[in-house]
Amino acid sequence: MELAHGTRQVSPSAAEDFISNMPDDVITNILDRLRVKDAIRTDAWCRNWRFKWTLLTKLIFDKKFFAKNNFNVKELSKLLFHLKGPITKFALFIDYKILDVEDVNHCVLSLSRKGIKELTINNTLPARLELAANLYSCMELKQLSLFHVCFLHSPTFLGFPNLLSLRLSGTLEIKANGSPDNPHTAVTYSLRLDCNTTRLPQLQNVVLSDIR
Repeated sequence: MELAHGTRQVSPSAAEDFISNMPDDVITNILDRLRVKDAIRTDAWCRNWRFKWTLLTKLIFDKKFFAKNNFNVKELSKLLFHLKGPITKFALFIDYKILDVEDVNHCVLSLSRKGIKELTINNTLPARLELAANLYSCMELKQLSLFHVCFLHSPTFLGFPNLLSLRLSGTLEIKANGSPDNPHTAVTYSLRLDCNTTRLPQLQNVVLSDIR
């Protein structure tokens, strides 16, 4: 008896069914490995993949992204609104194309409601970006990196209980009266950088540079 050997061809419809029937956690893992623009373009893969990009949990808007794409913070706010689940990682590079501080703060507020765990805001504009008190609502943060920003002092803020890593560069804390806190203080009051306090029991890594 002879055995026929050959390559079995999979029909496009069968391949489409396989992709469409993958569990959401597998799809999310695939999407999170793509650049944001490419993840959104999966909308055109097949009918059942429409809006699968709303499962994204990691968003990186770095310098390379804005150099290649005509994308502004207003569109970013709309994107965050459409995402279904939590956002675990978010990085935003701010250059001359992004000027609306209110939009940036609105994004931070949206992230606080989606359980953000890793947040990076890198401002390269000459003036510091003034973050609103929305930052203090990101209670699930594990990693926080802020570059060339300022934020208002909040005497009622109790700290980030889950924070593991904190990096501040060119960052300024402003008191309620508009004057900066002591520029020589290595521990800023509102962020509770003191590792010995019970307010930051998990903090393992702190990097401070050009704190004014």
